[in-house]
Amino acid sequence: MTYVWNNNNAATWGWKGAPRIPQDTWALVAIAIEEEKATSYIYHRAENTLDSAENEIEHIEQTVKNLKFGWDECCGARYFKGIIDEVMIYDRTLSTDEIKKLVTDGLPVESKGKLAITWGSLKRK
Repeated sequence: MTYVWNNNNAATWGWKGAPRIPQDTWALVAIAIEEEKATSYIYHRAENTLDSAENEIEHIEQTVKNLKFGWDECCGARYFKGIIDEVMIYDRTLSTDEIKKLVTDGLPVESKGKLAITWGSLKRK
């Protein structure tokens, strides 16, 4: 797992310390960015474990634009081989306990019977 922050600084996109995303099985993947570090989380359903690792560098405040999940155009284009479902973006950094709650309780809103196009307005309620 990699991420791009600090105006495309190699200390983020080149970071190799994140836990591995399991192949051919469902997993919860999260990254929590704070001023002094970023923490990546991978929940492995098969082992019922939540692994984490920290990239302990300063992370500047910046506006997120041109957001992509599962691919980027760098280096001949890189793609995630799999299915990505239920992407959530928060306007604050979630704690480890909040990440664990997502693992155990699922999404914080009820989506049953709702159209996908209304999901953004559901999260604000």
